Amino acid sequence: MAYALGLGLLAVAAGADAAPIVSQSFEGSGATSSGATTSTTAGSATPELKRLPDGWRLSAFLPEAASAVVETAQPTLPAADGTHFLRINTTQKNHARVIFDVAIAPDTSYHFHAEARASGTDLTLPSGGVLGVDGQFTISSPTVPDGQWHALDLYVHAGKQTKITLTLGVGNFGQLNTGTADFDAVTVTPVTSVPAGAKVMDFDPKAQGVKKTSSVKLPVGPNKFLFVLAGMLAVGAVVVGVYITLTPESTVTAEEIVTTPVADAGAEADTGAETDADADVTNAEQPHG
Repeated sequence: MAYALGLGLLAVAAGADAAPIVSQSFEGSGATSSGATTSTTAGSATPELKRLPDGWRLSAFLPEAASAVVETAQPTLPAADGTHFLRINTTQKNHARVIFDVAIAPDTSYHFHAEARASGTDLTLPSGGVLGVDGQFTISSPTVPDGQWHALDLYVHAGKQTKITLTLGVGNFGQLNTGTADFDAVTVTPVTSVPAGAKVMDFDPKAQGVKKTSSVKLPVGPNKFLFVLAGMLAVGAVVVGVYITLTPESTVTAEEIVTTPVADAGAEADTGAETDADADVTNAEQPHG
């Protein structure tokens, strides 16, 4: 029985995910010696930028409207883990996010997780308080703006990538949003499997191709007929063009058109009705000796 139990523990250990390669609860970063919080504005080069975790920085579509703050928890504004949390705010519709780089292994899947709390965001847009990968459209589900902490999850398959830039923020590409989003207990963990129905950012082009093929069907039925008809019309137009190019022009020449009235003038001369002008034209048409 002990042997069987040992095998079971080994099986569980073999199937378990690895330890997180990123684990950030913002403890020890952002708080000054007096306990006050510090912030940074997107695009600023002030030393306050170092108050965020090393390598973490604020990026925004409208830098002047965005800010990132490491807040100290209060009784009415608790952290999800520990005593500090990250707060991102934008006063205008924006794509404001704190970004950080993560070194990863190719052909490996990762679980990007954070606790998030939102207020004042537009829930009709899927971009209020979200996790993402910088430069990519895929994001996690949005955070409900009810002032409560909620778990956010996004899975990333590395493909051939060895480094990715992850984001926590408000808004997305083409989905600008406004309001405040708090983040805490941020982790990035290598995983051996991805839950069914999870949000996944896949850098593997082959995997993306399979997804596109399975979800998008080529035109069939009437659409296919229209493509065939258009092709036939194009071929017909080419054939007509070639025929017109190779077919000789009409045998009626300009000389015949001119000489016909001259012949009539000659007939009129036989009857004695030729005018001086007609005579000039007739003489002009006579061949020179």
